[in-house]
Amino acid sequence: LKLDLGNEILIGRVDTRQGIWPEVDLTLDEGAESGVSRRHALVRNSDEGVIIIDLGSTNGTRVNDRRLAPERPYLLSNGDSVRFGRLLVKIYFEA
Repeated sequence: LKLDLGNEILIGRVDTRQGIWPEVDLTLDEGAESGVSRRHALVRNSDEGVIIIDLGSTNGTRVNDRRLAPERPYLLSNGDSVRFGRLLVKIYFEA
């Protein structure tokens, strides 16, 4: 999945009843079964680089096996392993 990181990207699962439409919908990737919250995390550009913020998800977010504290920004590096609940995603950047 290739994304343009304009402002920020919401990662999670679609919920039409609650009006949640994440840019990265992990529903079809067994997101619910893997513990991905509807509003799980945000990825955005910052002055320091690309950051990820866990949005207080039920099953947490991990970067390279380090659990992130909710609502705090963490810098991502090219090739990082990110777990949304139990769902593993590899992050790569292109210039």
